[in-house]
Amino acid sequence: MATRTTTLLDRSAACAMLLLLLFAGAASAAQEHRTGIEAAMAQNARALGTQLVMRGDARGSRLLRNAAANGDIKAQYNLAVAYMKGAVHGVPQPRAALLWYAEAAKAGFAPAAYNAGVLYASQHIAGGTPLHATYWMCQAAMLHHPRARRWLDIHRNGLASCHPSD
Repeated sequence: MATRTTTLLDRSAACAMLLLLLFAGAASAAQEHRTGIEAAMAQNARALGTQLVMRGDARGSRLLRNAAANGDIKAQYNLAVAYMKGAVHGVPQPRAALLWYAEAAKAGFAPAAYNAGVLYASQHIAGGTPLHATYWMCQAAMLHHPRARRWLDIHRNGLASCHPSD
């Protein structure tokens, strides 16, 4: 009788473990599904926000700002472009554009670093110096942006200007 009770307990424990594993797997799959849905919603918000803001619709800038504030690199970049085109407030806003280009560049988005360098190089940022332009062009060049490398070759000492010798 004791052996039979032990066998039943072992089976019950095995069933309980199996149920726990199945539940954990289902919870993990549900989390992955939620993450996928959230990513798709964020991408759609960015795309819709970009389209609306370029048409001058205030809802678009709200969508883009929310996505950008939540770390969406492409939304940060698109918002910067919108600020430069004057699509957000009717007039170009280089300082606001620079802020969002810098955020996207810090996350490793080369076109954002390049555009930040262009803002300084074209003197759209009051108080900016050629060193500011060089800094951002170096960031873009190190992220393999070809036009940034070309700019450094023409205006500075190529990539060597990004690593000044002591």
